[in-house]
Amino acid sequence: MKIRKFNEAYEPLDIEYIKQCFIDFIDSGAGTKIDGNFIEISIELPMKFSLAMGSKYEYISDENNKLEKFIDGHEKNNEFFKEIRNCMAKLVDEYPDYRVSAQIGSADSWSNYIHIMILLDNKYFK
Repeated sequence: MKIRKFNEAYEPLDIEYIKQCFIDFIDSGAGTKIDGNFIEISIELPMKFSLAMGSKYEYISDENNKLEKFIDGHEKNNEFFKEIRNCMAKLVDEYPDYRVSAQIGSADSWSNYIHIMILLDNKYFK
């Protein structure tokens, strides 16, 4: 773990380490946007995510195993988010000065993505 000393200047983001933490997602096509002391990683959500979130009503009966499929979708979503949580935790353990946050979707065309934002200086987010 790297600990910043009092009055020590911030080092630039360790882009290679960040990419290594999220390598499985990046290798699967996650987009990355790097801008100085900021990096955003956009990871496409699993296909079943929108159904499982339930913005609309979904009829799930035992007919045709719909309930079983619904449960399986939730379990896959949980595994997906646990992987993201583990990547974020690994990064924060190594670099406690990094501000790491996640946002699911937005009002634009990125609504099927989770965005991981990593900032070097967290003074703006307290």
